[in-house]
Amino acid sequence: MPTGHTSNLYNGKAESFEDFVLACARGMGAFIHQRDDSSCDKPALRTPSAYHAEAVAKDEAALNAWNKAGDDDKYDQWRGYENDTNRANRDRRAKNEALRFRYDRRLKEVKAWSVPERLQSFKDFMIDQIESSIKFDCSDYQQDVLEYDEWADQQAGYLLRSLESSQKSFDADIKRCAEQNQYAAALYTALNLEVPR
Repeated sequence: MPTGHTSNLYNGKAESFEDFVLACARGMGAFIHQRDDSSCDKPALRTPSAYHAEAVAKDEAALNAWNKAGDDDKYDQWRGYENDTNRANRDRRAKNEALRFRYDRRLKEVKAWSVPERLQSFKDFMIDQIESSIKFDCSDYQQDVLEYDEWADQQAGYLLRSLESSQKSFDADIKRCAEQNQYAAALYTALNLEVPR
C-alpha cells in the first residue's frame, strides 16, 4: 500500500529523485514551517517569525515608556490600578453573595426534602455537591491593593522580565531558523541543487 510519499511511484507518475527526496524531507518534519503550504511547494529556507520581533519591540517600548515616565504619570497609573482592583473586588464580592444566596436556598430545599431511607445516600450526595460548590465558588478572596512604592517596583520588574522573556524567545527562534536552514542547505547540496534564498 502506497504512502503519501510513494503514491507517485505506485501510480506510475514521473517524479525525479530530487523531488522524492524533498517531499520526504517535508514529510518528516524538517520543513515544519511549511506545514500549511501546498505539498507541491519545494522545501524553503525558514525566516524568523515576525511575532517574536514584534513582541521584543512592544516590550522595549513599554519599558522605555515606564523609565521615561515621571512620578506623576506613574502615580496616575497606580491610581488606575487601585481603582480597577477595588472595582474587581466589589464585583467579585457581589457575584459571590448572589451565588451564595442561590446555593444556600437550594441547600435548604435539599435538606428539607423528606426522602425514603433508600434515597438518603442520594440526598447526602446532593448536599455534599452544594457544600463543595459553596466552599470552592464562594470564597472571600479579595485581591490586596499594593501601596504605590511596592506596585511601582513590581511594575518595573514585570516590564523587565517581559522584555527578557520576549528576547529569549526571539533568540531561540533565530537559532532554530539557522539550524533548520543549515539542514536545508545540506540537503540541497547533497542533491547537487542550488540552495533556495
